[in-house]
Amino acid sequence: SVVRSSRRTMSSILNLPGMDRMMPQFGVYFTLKSRWSLFKMALAGSCFNFLAQRSWGRQLLLRFPRFFTMGAFSPEGPSKVQMENNKWIGHFFAAGLVKGERKEVVLRAELHDPGYLGTALLFVLVAKTLLEEKESLTAKKGVLTPAALLHDSKLLHRMSEHGVNFKIEKSDL
Repeated sequence: SVVRSSRRTMSSILNLPGMDRMMPQFGVYFTLKSRWSLFKMALAGSCFNFLAQRSWGRQLLLRFPRFFTMGAFSPEGPSKVQMENNKWIGHFFAAGLVKGERKEVVLRAELHDPGYLGTALLFVLVAKTLLEEKESLTAKKGVLTPAALLHDSKLLHRMSEHGVNFKIEKSDL
């Protein structure tokens, strides 16, 4: 996983202090708003799986994307209104021991229109960070995870300046 690779790189290759003690255990969860949403997703996933395994099914999926995605996708792409009203929200929970005491942190991240504008924005901000901070990056060469390469950069600051919001919702620290 990227998280473990990042910590391993930061500890073993970049020799950053304290990283050898930060090998997190983590899990990724995906939640839906209701059981009805779960049912729709299971039904759509089963239909997609069935059709995608057959050449005639793939042709149907490509010819009628709006029908098979219950209106989520179309050959024209999203409208401007859909892009403006689309956002990704992620909640990140961390818990562990700090000097023998259990501590918790909850972080909320929000990105507007992750499918089109938001993804392009993130690529531009990472490229700008690499160009402008090339000399100050810890690693000078090699294949690195984003966290290992950009951990000391101004990327998070740039992201918040451009509407990628991070908010600590709870912290015992």
